[in-house]
Amino acid sequence: MWLTHIGTDEAGYGPTLGPLVITATVWQSTDALLPDHWYDSLAPYVTSSRRTCSHRSEYDHPKTNQECDPIVVTDSKKIYHSGHGLKDLERAALSLVGLAKRVPKDWHELIEYLAPGTLSGFSTLPWFVDFNPSLPVECPAAAVKSAVTSLKQAMERADLRCVGIHSRFLTAARFNRELERFSSKGELLSNMTLQLVSEVLPGHSQAILWADRHGGRAHYVSLLYHTFGTSLVQIEHELPEESSYRINHSNGSLKAVFLTKAERLFPVAAASIISKYLRELAMLAFNRFWQRHLPGLVPTAGYPADAGRFLDEIAPVQKKLGISYDLIRRKK
Repeated sequence: MWLTHIGTDEAGYGPTLGPLVITATVWQSTDALLPDHWYDSLAPYVTSSRRTCSHRSEYDHPKTNQECDPIVVTDSKKIYHSGHGLKDLERAALSLVGLAKRVPKDWHELIEYLAPGTLSGFSTLPWFVDFNPSLPVECPAAAVKSAVTSLKQAMERADLRCVGIHSRFLTAARFNRELERFSSKGELLSNMTLQLVSEVLPGHSQAILWADRHGGRAHYVSLLYHTFGTSLVQIEHELPEESSYRINHSNGSLKAVFLTKAERLFPVAAASIISKYLRELAMLAFNRFWQRHLPGLVPTAGYPADAGRFLDEIAPVQKKLGISYDLIRRKK
């Protein structure tokens, strides 16, 4: 008997520049194998501990599949730090995508894999017009290929399956439009995450959702009612570090678990990595565009402390090009 696990996480909640990306990763395991034990089952091919050095020689001279360094699947903040290169994050992200599909050849194919229909919305954003880099961007293709092979072998041995990866990509303009429907960006995040979950549920009669708590929120009954359109939401418990619910919906039943530090669980960590990778590639496009017009411009990660500096520096070019402020900066 296979049980479906859905892990969700986001990247870009704190910044005011660049997109908010939400991802749901969908997995199947035997009934007895819950995510608490997945790392043990996937060892030694997968680890939740980041390597002590992220620029080791195996990137230039990849090892055989049997000798391949473990794929690091953990909170993306522990894998990637702005200005320190994409290699580790990219290796993990593309190996995960390779489980569900195949490793995409470029940015457009990656977006179509994970967020179908999103590319059409990029037509109004000048930084995406000519942006379609080949993938991987930094990590050697051979290192990604060997990681995919190792990960597939580990998943098979552990009786685990990746059955889907789905992302929602909210550009600044779309974020601002969606925000008009909600009282806060925390409410926006919770609603958009659960809507994404509802879209991936069909075909999975018994599923468990594993999600990080959104802004410390402890109560989710009203959100679950709103998303799934049912009065059959049972509170299992609402504790300081975990809230759990049982929802009966048209396709079956869903157990929804909202945790503090949920990225310690593999399905959530995988969603964190995919979201972060998509956002970082989007920020690469954003920064390259403005640097073409302002050589020497220091790139931004989009967080409020630096966003003001960046916006002040690009203001003359922005005005000259006639680019709306709403396309660049999120309201919250």
